Order: sequence, then C-alpha cells, then structure tokens
Amino acid sequence: MEHADKTFTESRQLVDGNRYTNCKFDRCAIVYGGGPIPHLIDCTLDNCSWHFEDAAERTLAFLHHLYHGTGEGGREMIESTFEMVRQPVK
Repeated sequence: MEHADKTFTESRQLVDGNRYTNCKFDRCAIVYGGGPIPHLIDCTLDNCSWHFEDAAERTLAFLHHLYHGTGEGGREMIESTFEMVRQPVK
C-alpha cells in the first residue's frame, strides 16, 4: 500500500510491503513481520518503537544466538553484518 504525506499518531503500523513517502510517525508501534521490505522515504519517526514479529522476530533471535553462542567468529560475523547495514544506500 502506498502512503504519502500522512501523519500516523499513537497507532500500530504493520509496515510489511508498504511504501511511505514524506510521512510522520508519532508515538507509533512500527511492526515488521519479515514480509516484503517496506520503504520509508523522507519519513520522520518521533517517540516510536519497533516491534518484530514472525519471520523478522525469528531472524533477530537467530542473530542473537549466533552472536552469543558461537564465540568470536559469530560475534565478528554479526558485527560485519551491522557494519554493512551502516553503509549508505547506493
């Protein structure tokens, strides 16, 4: 679903597969379930919280176990993954 120039306030937003352009999220629970990647373009998030469900939640649990359960090699792999995330989009 496409959203443009909207304000979402104190709501639960399921973002899977949605596209948001120039939207404002204020005190929202932003929920990603691991489905199609959402696109947030020129949006602002004020006092929001992220929630991960289903496949997204399982992915984070897997990364957590790799980081804490596989020694230095697992930690290095997770750190390099986060470094990749920090790189600007090309």
